[in-house]
Amino acid sequence: KETRLLKIGHKDCFVFAFGCLVCWGCTVDEARAAREALAPFLKKPLALQDIDEDHVDIESRDGRGLEVPLSCRDPPVFERVALAYALAQSVRLGSLELRIDRS
Repeated sequence: KETRLLKIGHKDCFVFAFGCLVCWGCTVDEARAAREALAPFLKKPLALQDIDEDHVDIESRDGRGLEVPLSCRDPPVFERVALAYALAQSVRLGSLELRIDRS
């Protein structure tokens, strides 16, 4: 009930009950498709100025260490959902901070 898996093609997107969506390995267009698929189910959508997004690279493109260490290049779903949950909580807090700053 807290977390749902949304498939966009072969990509995993995790939907959290507290109002966050984490797209795993999605392009900008795939992430947009995930948001559009969820739109009819939103009870109280945030105003555009209250939406906060983040991006984390999980691959090293220049030989440096990863921002987030993973067990392998294609981690198991439990590892992806754990990281997705942490990212979602971080973004949710950022969204709340934006709203507090404006009040």
